[in-house]
Amino acid sequence: KILDTGERLEKGEIDLMSEIFPEFGSALRHRQQSWEAVVGTILRGGSNAIKAIKSSIDFSFPGRQGLVLLSELPQARHAVATQYRAGFSDTAAEAALVEVKTMPYYLHGKKHNLGIRTLGSTLRPEEVYEMSNLIRDPIVAREAASRAERAALTGVNIASYPVRRLVKSSENAYVSGLNSLRQGVFDNYMTLWDPHIDAAMLKAMPAGPEKVAAQKLVAQFESDSAMLARVINVFTGRGYLGTTGRREAEAADLLNLPFFSPRLAISRFEAPFMPLYALAKGNPRVAWMAARNLVASYGAATALLGVIAASGLATVETDWRSPDFGTARVGNTRVDFYAGFKQVARFIAQWKIAQKKTESGKIVDISRYDLTENFILNKASPVGNLA
Repeated sequence: KILDTGERLEKGEIDLMSEIFPEFGSALRHRQQSWEAVVGTILRGGSNAIKAIKSSIDFSFPGRQGLVLLSELPQARHAVATQYRAGFSDTAAEAALVEVKTMPYYLHGKKHNLGIRTLGSTLRPEEVYEMSNLIRDPIVAREAASRAERAALTGVNIASYPVRRLVKSSENAYVSGLNSLRQGVFDNYMTLWDPHIDAAMLKAMPAGPEKVAAQKLVAQFESDSAMLARVINVFTGRGYLGTTGRREAEAADLLNLPFFSPRLAISRFEAPFMPLYALAKGNPRVAWMAARNLVASYGAATALLGVIAASGLATVETDWRSPDFGTARVGNTRVDFYAGFKQVARFIAQWKIAQKKTESGKIVDISRYDLTENFILNKASPVGNLA
C-alpha cells in the first residue's frame, strides 16, 4: 500500500506493522503524524499529566502491584532487585527484558496473555499509573512541519527532559520488576505442573486408557496455565475488562480518560474472588495458589499492623467506617499496608450500613449515592473529576 499507491496507513495497520517491525512502525507513525495529531497528543497526555508525574516517579511497585505475590519469596526477591537495577540503568532494564524472554515458559505465558510488557511505548497506561506520552516521550514533529512548529516542539522537549528522564527510570523499574515477578511466578508453577507430554508423544501413543489419561493431563495443564496467567495478572494490578485482545486494549483506552488506572482499580475488586473463580472453573491447583498468596500477604500485613499498634509506634484505626481504617498513622503521615484493597473493603462495608466516621471521630449517616459518588471520584482522572 505504501509502495504501490503512497496512501496513508490506518492506525490498525501501523499497529500491526509495529508488532512485526517495531522501528519501521514507529517511523511510519511519526511520518504520518499531523500537527492536529500532535495537539491531540498534548491534550490527551495533559489530562493526566500532573497526577502522572507524581505517581510515575515512584519505585514502590513491590508494596502495590506486587504485594499479593510477595509470599513467592525467591521470585519476589529477584523482582525487587531487578527493579532497582533497571531503575538506574537502561542497559540493566534491557537485560531484564531479555532474561524474561529467555525463561522456559515465556512463550507459554504469552500464549495465555500473561501481562509481560516491553520497555517504552508499549506500556499500557491504563494498567498502572498513567505514564503520559506528554511527559514520557519527546514529541516528534511531522515531516512537513514548519520551522515555527519545530522550534516550539524543541522548546517543549528540552524543558521537559529532566522530568522525562526521571519518569523513564521509574518506568524501567516498574516494567522490569513486574515482568520479572509475573514471569518468575508463572515459570515456577509451570515447572511444577508440566506433565512433559508434547504433541509428538501423544501422537505416538497407542489408543487406549493411557493415551486418554495423557490427553486429560495435557488439557488440565493448558487450562491451569490460562487460569494461572489470569490470576497473576489480576494480583499484580492488571484487571480483566470482560474481553481480550484488541477489544480489551480499546476498552482500557476508553476507560483511561475518565478513570485513573482503571485496570488497577478493577483488579482490587477481582482479586479476593480469584480462588473461588479458579475453583469454579475446574482449576483447584490455581485456586490453592491464589488462596495461599492472599492469606499470606494480607495475614502478614494485618500481623504487622497489630505489632505496630501494640508497640505504640503508630496509631492504627480499626473502625472500618473511618477513612483511616487499616492504616498506620504517625502524625499526619499515613502508611497503607494493603495496597489499595482496604478502600474496596471499606466502601462495601460503609455502603452496607450507610455510615461513616469523620476525622473528629463522629459517626454520621451518609447516603449510598454519596458514598458511591465519592468512591468513583476518588478513582477518577482530572478530566473525570471535571465531568
